[in-house]
Amino acid sequence: MKVLKQNVGLEVDSKKVKVSLQVLKEDMSIRILGSRSWDNSVKAFEAMEEWIEKKRIKELDVHLTMEATGVYYENLAYFFNDKSSFIVHVLLPNMSNAFRKSLNEKSKTDEIDAKILGHMGLERRLRRWEPMSTQMRQLKKYNRE
Repeated sequence: MKVLKQNVGLEVDSKKVKVSLQVLKEDMSIRILGSRSWDNSVKAFEAMEEWIEKKRIKELDVHLTMEATGVYYENLAYFFNDKSSFIVHVLLPNMSNAFRKSLNEKSKTDEIDAKILGHMGLERRLRRWEPMSTQMRQLKKYNRE
């Protein structure tokens, strides 16, 4: 059966990134191709990219959906935004919480959150994340220090 869209749900915290790679088929069913956990570091992002590349459907873009969780998501979002075959979506937590409620999901773990973000990215037409300029990012970093 033909796959229409693929999405990676990413639940990011200060130390770990939980990942759920999912596809939407033409009969509107969703299938999980894989789930993993990585450290929140650039070296781990490279391993994550390799893992996604092995599992993805080559002729389709890969969407990545994550929440804006403090600053923890930023390095991951910038890393994948620089890759041409990835489309990054960064959501406010209230959007994913509303989606969770619509699924009547009562449990909350990082693995479930990654799965829900993956599902949401398949089902919804989300706005593409636009990174701030290098100068603004530097100012933001200085402000935090």
